[in-house]
Amino acid sequence: MSPLDEELLALRDALARDLRRLVADAPAAVPEDLRLKGIIGRMGPLLAAQAPNVDALARLDVLAPIDGPDGPEAQERFLETLVRALHVPRMVMAMGEVLRQDARSDVLRPFQQRAAEAAARAQHLARLWHLRVAGQGAGPLDDDEEDDVEL
Repeated sequence: MSPLDEELLALRDALARDLRRLVADAPAAVPEDLRLKGIIGRMGPLLAAQAPNVDALARLDVLAPIDGPDGPEAQERFLETLVRALHVPRMVMAMGEVLRQDARSDVLRPFQQRAAEAAARAQHLARLWHLRVAGQGAGPLDDDEEDDVEL
């Protein structure tokens, strides 16, 4: 197994773990007196309903070959699974904004930060997966530093 393959698997697992924590921890962080009628009152069940999408991400074969006859389906499956799993960070961000606007509470701010980090991790997973699909390693294109370019 190549280092890129190992990184893809580790990144997928870490992302699924982070999303599961958000699903459980964010609703529990809202104090009883802030559990308003409406969307915040349904936050726990709404996030819990995303668990199948997170489970699908955790089971996703990020190493599936895409150059055979099943290639287009593998690509579609990867992208669809990732997009569905990203509902969790989107929902946490939105719920935090609702609380901030309606109740003037920043109680979900740390969870919004975690949601943003999970979304960034998903973006990194997609980028590495695309590099693998293109037959590239995680070499120079994976550097976080800007390349010095002489003009």
